[in-house]
Amino acid sequence: MQSQRPPVSERVAQLQRVMPLTIAALVIFYQLVIIRGLPLIIPDPGETVHYTLEIILYGVVGPVITWVTLGWIRRWLQEKEQVERRLWEQEQRMLQIRDEVSAQIAGELHDNLGPNLFAIALKADTCRKLLHSEPDQVEQELSLISNALQQSIRAVRRAVYALRPIELERLGLIETLLKLTADAEEVNDLQLHLTISGEERRLPSPVETGLFHIVQEALYNVRRHAEAKNVWLQLDLSPQIVCLQIRDDGRGFDSASTPEGVGLRHIRERTQALSGTFSLQATPGRGTELLVCLPIAKEASS
Repeated sequence: MQSQRPPVSERVAQLQRVMPLTIAALVIFYQLVIIRGLPLIIPDPGETVHYTLEIILYGVVGPVITWVTLGWIRRWLQEKEQVERRLWEQEQRMLQIRDEVSAQIAGELHDNLGPNLFAIALKADTCRKLLHSEPDQVEQELSLISNALQQSIRAVRRAVYALRPIELERLGLIETLLKLTADAEEVNDLQLHLTISGEERRLPSPVETGLFHIVQEALYNVRRHAEAKNVWLQLDLSPQIVCLQIRDDGRGFDSASTPEGVGLRHIRERTQALSGTFSLQATPGRGTELLVCLPIAKEASS
């Protein structure tokens, strides 16, 4: 197996250490040996000064300029490599998040939708058998089928909302959140309260997508773990920053002693990928509150 080549910046650093000394040695060798010859006989003192100045000019100043130039190139390459490494790490984190979210959706559909559909099929078969002999029992079974269908519809809608909806690209984040608020009780069994302050406008697509998924992840956590009835969303739109506060009235938890779960890690990593800040406050019995602030590029907000 071939060893991985060192980064370009390291190779430039090696060149920076070697090349100035090589240039100085070659200049001195050329001036003293090739031009003057050996043994060195310098009858004219003026000529001695002339050759000394040439050695200083070409053998010292040249290598110094070369060293400084290669140092600048090395630093520029290091910065470029750091940016590329951060982008690669962010891409890997986002791919991991995507896979985990897909597994989360698949698990929820498997746990909820699959059993519900199977139960509906069994009850439909029961209705067919009892249709003529026990019509009253058929009505009861149809009521159970209706309840199971409602649960299945909710499971499907939750899965759809976990993906990027068409409304987000067509209408923007604010309109999508308004629609989400209207549908929240049916989809998530929650009362969702939305407050928007600042200038209502479209945000850059990565920011809108990131905030939407953060809201979805937070609502999923609330529905799955918090046992809350109400969730308050506060969206503050400033010229250069957007802040999203999500607060619930659930059971909360001790953030100091509770390990960070997958959902909170997804929120944190999405926030970091967008160069934002993330904070969390949770108290047992008093709900949970998280705050995400994302910067908005000047050219995007103008």
